[in-house]
Order: sequence, then C-alpha cells, then structure tokens
Amino acid sequence: MRLLDSRIQRSVDRDIFWRAREFFLEEGALKRSEHGLRVGSRDGYYFDIDYLLNDPIKCQLISDIYIKLIRNLARKKRIDLLAFIEKASGGTIGVLRLAGNISIATKIPNAVIRPKKDIFFERVKIPFFARGEMGIKRGLGGLSAVIVTDHCTTGREALIAQDILCTLGAEVSNVISYTVRSDKFSKDEYNKRGVTLTSAYSLPPSNEMPKSLLEIGSIAVNY
Repeated sequence: MRLLDSRIQRSVDRDIFWRAREFFLEEGALKRSEHGLRVGSRDGYYFDIDYLLNDPIKCQLISDIYIKLIRNLARKKRIDLLAFIEKASGGTIGVLRLAGNISIATKIPNAVIRPKKDIFFERVKIPFFARGEMGIKRGLGGLSAVIVTDHCTTGREALIAQDILCTLGAEVSNVISYTVRSDKFSKDEYNKRGVTLTSAYSLPPSNEMPKSLLEIGSIAVNY
C-alpha cells in the first residue's frame, strides 16, 4: 500500500472538515434557547449534536473528525484513555454515542465520566480501579487521559471531568470538542490549569446569530 503524500493527506483531511461544516446550516442542529451557564450568565442558542448523529452518513463523518483530532494529538503525546462526558443535564448523551466507534478506530480504551453521580467512585465508569477496604484504589495513576466532549460553551463541564480524573490519579492536559463558543470559553481557567482545548469548529456569539438558523454563515473551521 502506497502512503499518501503528507500535503495530499492534509488536503483530504481539510475536505472532511469543510464538508461537515454544512451540517450547521441544517434546521435543527442549532437551536434557540434561553438557558443559564455555569458562570451565571445566560445564552440564546445551543448546538445539538444528537440531531446529526441520527443520520448514518453524518454520524460517520463526525466520528471521522474526532478520530483525526485524536490521532493528531496522539502523534505529539501518549494517550492511554479517552474520557467521554455523560452530559450533566441528563437530557442528551452527545458524543458519548460515538465512544465505541472512536475507541475501536484509535485503539485507545474509553471511559465514561458521570459528574452527576452522588457516589464518587461511580463517577468514572471503567474497570481500571476498584473500591477496596481502604476506600478507592487509584488505578488511574500514571495514565494520560484526554477528555472528549461534544461542545464547550464555557468549558467548565470538561474541567469538572478533569477534577474527577485527576483525583483518581490520571494526568489530564487536553480536551477535544467538536464545537466551542470562543466568546464564552474560559481561556484563563484552562491556561491556569495547563489544559489545552482542541476543537473542529468555532460557533458565533448569540448576538451574531441571525433570525433564521438557516442563514448562519460565521462558522469558523479550526483545522
């Protein structure tokens, strides 16, 4: 098998990202909603990745984008674990639906982070650790984990997941997200913690969202 020239490969990768950009133009992917954020402010819309994952073609393309972002990161650092967030709202499961497919393609084990669980040792669903007579055994010690989520508005939810993983001994310095709201994202908090966010797309601020979601034209590709 002949390997693609690196320039051709980058062009192929960019084509995948640009094709998926059209998903944001579809009615239902971006939804109006007056909702509160963890930082106390309010926002006017949200991105619904579940809406796109019901279609097998879109599902495969979104999965491919995550796989490429993870593989690009894996060329620079060791990744022992992909930690997928179970959404705190309970109303959607987001990128967790793709966990098995992404794990198979990247050959990296996956875990589910469940911040809403009252009992701490139930917040990470993975057989790498167990509860013993002396309490929680830190079976994640020395493992390098990457948090995978669908969207970061402020990014606080991913930082909560980082706290959970680090308490169990894992090392977490990267978050991968399909979309991000760069106007709301907590850059200072991420810098302070030494955490880097990698995303495929940036979404516009609420005040730049047109009346018709089909008219949106300010999506930025971060690739």
